[in-house]
Amino acid sequence: MKLKVVISPAIIDFPNLHNERLLLEKRINEIANEYKFINELPEWTIEFYILLGKGNWNGIYKKGTTTSSLSIRSHSIFLSVPFSKEIVWGINEKKFAPRPELNQSKFKIISSNNWNLYDNLNDYIIEESFLLIIDLLKSGIKFKNIDVQI
Repeated sequence: MKLKVVISPAIIDFPNLHNERLLLEKRINEIANEYKFINELPEWTIEFYILLGKGNWNGIYKKGTTTSSLSIRSHSIFLSVPFSKEIVWGINEKKFAPRPELNQSKFKIISSNNWNLYDNLNDYIIEESFLLIIDLLKSGIKFKNIDVQI
């Protein structure tokens, strides 16, 4: 089984997050390699789709999606990004794509944000995304009669 991260910002002209994605995948795979499930479905990929957007909460979408034809199990995570008026390293409010508010009832809300724990946007995205993915893996994912849980 492979674990993959996709980061999708709802922010215009957002910096390339390729290195952050690779770092997250490396950290998650290092932890997952200690568990039996990683070898049980070698052709499958679990994809963590991280949506960056405006809000004051972080959460994990309650349902995953299985695409058997591609051997992919996807789980969505919402990570709110602060405005520049909220913290120095935040994003200008005009840069956020106009999108409807997410329905919080469809998410397991993990935390409200304490942006002051971080010195920059990249550290915030890496650390908070990592914590959300770990929370999901601790809660467990069940598919194809396999328990994916750390």
